[in-house]
Amino acid sequence: MKLADDLAPNVPYLGIMLPYTPLHYLLFAELEKLGATSALVMTSANLSGMPIATELAQVSAQFSGSISAILDHNRPIVSACDDSLVHYAGGKIRVLRMARGYAPVSHFGTGSEQCTGNITVALGAEQKSTIGLALPKQWLLSPYIGDLDDLDTEQRYQDTFHHLAALYHVKPQQLVCDKHPGYHSSQFAQTYHAKANLTTPLLKVQHHHAHVLAVMAEHHLTEQVLGFTFDGTGWGDDQTVWGGEVLLSTPQSYQRVGHLRQFRLIGGEKAIKEPARLLFAILLECYSLAEIKAMQLPAFSAWSEFYFNNLYQLWQSGSQSPYTSSMGRLIDAWASLLGLVDKVGYEGECGLQLELAAMCACSESALSFDISKANLIDWQPLFSAQLLQRIATDKSDELRHELALAFITAMANVIIAIARGYSHLPIALGGGVFQNRVLVDKVFELAKQQDLSIFCGETLPANDASIAAGQLWYAIFQHNN
Repeated sequence: MKLADDLAPNVPYLGIMLPYTPLHYLLFAELEKLGATSALVMTSANLSGMPIATELAQVSAQFSGSISAILDHNRPIVSACDDSLVHYAGGKIRVLRMARGYAPVSHFGTGSEQCTGNITVALGAEQKSTIGLALPKQWLLSPYIGDLDDLDTEQRYQDTFHHLAALYHVKPQQLVCDKHPGYHSSQFAQTYHAKANLTTPLLKVQHHHAHVLAVMAEHHLTEQVLGFTFDGTGWGDDQTVWGGEVLLSTPQSYQRVGHLRQFRLIGGEKAIKEPARLLFAILLECYSLAEIKAMQLPAFSAWSEFYFNNLYQLWQSGSQSPYTSSMGRLIDAWASLLGLVDKVGYEGECGLQLELAAMCACSESALSFDISKANLIDWQPLFSAQLLQRIATDKSDELRHELALAFITAMANVIIAIARGYSHLPIALGGGVFQNRVLVDKVFELAKQQDLSIFCGETLPANDASIAAGQLWYAIFQHNN
């Protein structure tokens, strides 16, 4: 089938859906009369970052002057729901966005039967937010809501909270939220808890523990697991930004038994949009400023002497450059090193471009992390002077593809190497990094070779949309303490 060249450019995948409403069939019937294509490019009725519009006035306001017609209906939309997204990785179909046709998702028994008292509501995370509800002998998760970074999505989030309670004819008696004090979801939990005069304490769950618990909840795991939570950002117990964590986890508690070596986010959140800052911060842990300038890496080719020195001062100050152990940010730095991404245009772009490059590889270099006895995952061997010199002089696509695959393989090898030390425990993989198909395929292949038991989200996404499920699993088992 011939598709437009500018449809999802530089992305390895296209999302496809079949007609699922009579309206879709009518549209195709009319197109056939015109001799038009058998495929339609469709998008949601919302601007980027905004919740789906459910009323004519909302569509008109958002798209004023940019669309030629609106097809409306006199039946009101009570509960908005995005299209779901799934992909195939690690030998299983896995949900990326849990919405139409998949949510609300309900689980019965095996843990949830312990929730015989309080009606519990989990408020989820800040990004890809969802809300969870635990009833006697059942728990469920709402459809995907979105990122809580604008007033419209925050209102949709609050509407979903009240809609779930009304739908199941319950009043929340126990709330559980993320430990991050700046999350809108956590602040909403605090406010509602106070206004409702709830007698139960507000429970707070560490973000990455919740990722592991979400995998445990989906697969009904109630005993200890070894969890790997690789993502972009999460509030750590040491007040740094976590995201490359190894956690021994039970439903009630966890122990951090390993993590990625830390580096600085130069300029804080600005580093997320400019991954070369992350690369610079990592190199500053290994080399002097003069040595880095002398490398003449392509990632820094547009940097002036003033810009170099200014970012170096920011890195030294510390106050504007917090430490992180985030695997997601390390992926960003590696994508910058390979020249795959200069400025981040959308969430997850670096990881997706790294995946695309790895899929194009015809050969693979041998790269590896160092792992200390305390399971500190050290990235320094990846940034050897010899490899950096090679990247500075060889700008071929072949090298970029080769090193992209080598990096992903090194991540998979780290997981298996640490897991071998806990071979009696199931492995749980959670966090947005595990949306990478190449990585998940490799980890599951290696785990099978080592006869390790491994779990990752299937009906629940690996990303933050499953955080509410993990929070519920925590709350359910607190009732037995």
